[in-house]
Amino acid sequence: MEVIILEDEPLIAYSIQNTLKKFGVNHCSLHNTLSSALFNIQARSFDAAIIDIQINGKADGFVFADHCQEKSIPIIFLTSFGDEKTITQAIQYGPAGYLNKPYKEADINALVKILLKKKQDGFVIIMDGKKEIRIELDSILFLEANTPYVKIHTDSGTISVRKSLTYLVELLSEFISIKRVHKKNAVCLDKVKLKTRSYWMVNGLKLPISKKYTQQ
Repeated sequence: MEVIILEDEPLIAYSIQNTLKKFGVNHCSLHNTLSSALFNIQARSFDAAIIDIQINGKADGFVFADHCQEKSIPIIFLTSFGDEKTITQAIQYGPAGYLNKPYKEADINALVKILLKKKQDGFVIIMDGKKEIRIELDSILFLEANTPYVKIHTDSGTISVRKSLTYLVELLSEFISIKRVHKKNAVCLDKVKLKTRSYWMVNGLKLPISKKYTQQ
């Protein structure tokens, strides 16, 4: 398991790295600037990102989180800020977890266990009535609402479930980076090949977008 850490306080960064090693995470990449962290995620793949929201006095953590989402890297926010505005903005990313400064080792241990389980499983189970539907997470392309069903478009075909689009987006955001872009569509961000003002392209299809959702 490989983790990238964006934290501008060296003592905290090294402390987190050492704590992660205690719980079996031996590969950590430490960064104290946004530019170096961005360069690294372009060159390598990571299983999780621990991100301090405030980097050198700026909210660069959210900028980095945007790029992590595009690569479907699970996000863990590290912060000492508890104001409502910061929390509201952080929630929009559907993070895998939060660490408040000063953090507790038990909190990191719990997050590592959650991330490892998600990494090992690689599937999500959706209940449709009494029917259990198992879907490979990496195969999901986008969701399309067609009341009372939602079509889950995957690499291998389409699955229809009797659920709301809101419910499925909330469920899947715990595992992958997915964003609602229209009242009828939600897309897996790392499957988007082209973005324009009127549509995003996924798997060769032009999906309409709405500012109401894309600017959130």
